[in-house]
Amino acid sequence: MGNALNAGIRILNDFSETLTGEFLNDIISGLEYLIDETSLQNQQSAMDIAKRLDIRAVAASLACALYKYYLKKNLPTPEPLEKWKFVCIDINEFSDMRNQWENFN
Repeated sequence: MGNALNAGIRILNDFSETLTGEFLNDIISGLEYLIDETSLQNQQSAMDIAKRLDIRAVAASLACALYKYYLKKNLPTPEPLEKWKFVCIDINEFSDMRNQWENFN
């Protein structure tokens, strides 16, 4: 899953002009799912803690890149990206997560 998220980041950075609304919606839907699935408080997650942390960090990076993309295009920011921003700036989150948005503001 981490490879797919990294591929999403590369596509967004290198080929953003080719992105379709459907592609963006699919990525954002997946990111929304990962907010809860990768949470350390989720006792029902099928992933072990180390994998959740790894995927959560890459998902946060993709969410931040998408957030910047929407701002650059002067488009409304989808709610799941706002949720990721809130997750990432939470003082209780690991520094790897907070660092994704550190230089953003």
